[in-house]
Amino acid sequence: MFSELVRKNRSIRFYDDKNVPFSKLRSLIDDARLSSSTLNKQSFRYILITDTQLTEKIFNMTNLPTKAKVPLQNRPKAFIVMITNKDLQLSEKFLYYNIGIATQNLTLSATEKGLGCIVLHSINFDNLDKVLKLDSQKKSVSLIGIGNPIQKVEIANIDNETEDLTYYEKDGIHVVPKLSTKALIYREI
Repeated sequence: MFSELVRKNRSIRFYDDKNVPFSKLRSLIDDARLSSSTLNKQSFRYILITDTQLTEKIFNMTNLPTKAKVPLQNRPKAFIVMITNKDLQLSEKFLYYNIGIATQNLTLSATEKGLGCIVLHSINFDNLDKVLKLDSQKKSVSLIGIGNPIQKVEIANIDNETEDLTYYEKDGIHVVPKLSTKALIYREI
């Protein structure tokens, strides 16, 4: 069951036109808040965004419209922004470790609930802070787009680490090459 959920939890770039209610977004935060946290600091707060004008503005600040060629009608219908204090008193390695764990809980929760997510660090976070009018003591550290997925994604197992690992499209399916377990195990002792 867990392994199947992990396999389904892919970056989704194309969504339908249905809105995502705040109640669903809050349930994702409920799962993210249970993540491990260095020194149990629980240093993240979340901004939940469904406002159409703001989601369009944020969408246009990412690389989705240009690099992934996602049309406006297929944009994420909601965003969750993870924010923290600028004077967190926590090393960056621990900050990003905590971001990773909370993000994984959130995206797995979304996948289990039939939603799709894309973690977007292709954005200038200083500019995002200005758009969100964040307090000068806060900063955004992660942006997650959320919606009802229409994109089909499959994994292609790759046994040779010298093969091309670039995403590609095949018959309307977004294919994500992943190294096989065998290719990833460096040594068994």
